Amino acid sequence: MLFEWKLVGICRLLKCGNRMNRYWLESFEAFFRAHGDALVEVLDTACCRENWLHGELFRWFRFRQRVPTFKIGSLALSDTQKADFSAEEPIALVGEVKLLGWDYQSKGITGGSIKPVLERLDKPVTVADRDLLKGPWGLIPDFFRLIDFVKSHKREALLIVIADERRKDLNDSAMARSLRQINFVRESLDIPFAAGLIRIWTIQADDLS
Repeated sequence: MLFEWKLVGICRLLKCGNRMNRYWLESFEAFFRAHGDALVEVLDTACCRENWLHGELFRWFRFRQRVPTFKIGSLALSDTQKADFSAEEPIALVGEVKLLGWDYQSKGITGGSIKPVLERLDKPVTVADRDLLKGPWGLIPDFFRLIDFVKSHKREALLIVIADERRKDLNDSAMARSLRQINFVRESLDIPFAAGLIRIWTIQADDLS
């Protein structure tokens, strides 16, 4: 089903954060609106879709938005992991982005078994939920890497998931239910596109209490 590109829920945007992080929310919303059709075209290129997205983010923010400090894969979040994107201005930023689909491997959520998430989809994931970490790679591991980084660095943080919802025959699958319902601390900014939904969460120091 084709969705008209639009910003869903202005109230959500206001709840997502203050004036500072709305700059980045609005900037990323503009990016995804401009790249929606192209994103659909590359979703089936499993070997390079994330690399394509990283390259387009770099082009957009460096050359269209004139942010000279915007970088891809440069800022270290830990000894083994670098952030998908970061910037030093106009507001210091760090972020992670995941492309996941209803027919993707379920370890993309927790890094391992998805069962613990399915048992508590009615509750947002918070800093107290490290028991949901089942491996080093995935949406929830990205959330905790950003949380740990924000604890000691004064930055805005964004966690983004691009959900590919084209496999309607998998509407009731574990991945589909998880991608539709999972939430992190704050309400999300949801952006529909032709193949599914893009969801963005902000992470701030006041989420850590």
